[in-house]
Amino acid sequence: MTVSNYLCQKLQGQTIGFGGAAISGEGGGYGFGSISETKAISLLNTAFDLGIKLYDTAPIYGFGLSEERIGKAFKQRREKVFIVSKAGVSWHSNKRVNMSNDPKVVEQMLQDSLRRLQSDYIDLYMIHWPDKNVDIRAAIEVLAKAKNENKILHIGLCNTTKSDFELASQIEKIESVQSEFNIFG
Repeated sequence: MTVSNYLCQKLQGQTIGFGGAAISGEGGGYGFGSISETKAISLLNTAFDLGIKLYDTAPIYGFGLSEERIGKAFKQRREKVFIVSKAGVSWHSNKRVNMSNDPKVVEQMLQDSLRRLQSDYIDLYMIHWPDKNVDIRAAIEVLAKAKNENKILHIGLCNTTKSDFELASQIEKIESVQSEFNIFG
């Protein structure tokens, strides 16, 4: 994840974050296998105790289960963690994945993420994947409005293209770009 100087200062040199897909397996969607809620929250608490303050999640991780567990784990100490979530990869009632940056979808996903995270705000909210059917600026307009309302503090893009980054930057400052990277692979 590439972040602005301001975010680096806020994270106080934090170089490793916790990937929320790891705690969402039995929920379905994108995850890495079964883990109980008790074990997931214990893992989150252990990570926090070891100094991890950045937690990256998305609604598609366990069809919302990752966000719910992060919300439960940090509800009483929300201001001590930096939570990243995303919009643009949702699902239908039959659990079929839907990629959409439609402004209505982005707005609904943000509201659902805030509810699942049990928080009034999300530190960094990102568009998860490019959508060739929707101009990225329409999605960023939704995030810019949410930022003005203090529902999100920073805006970013994941798995993006140079073109989408440039278009998004016309609407609002993009403070983070996240791309696929595995330090073990």
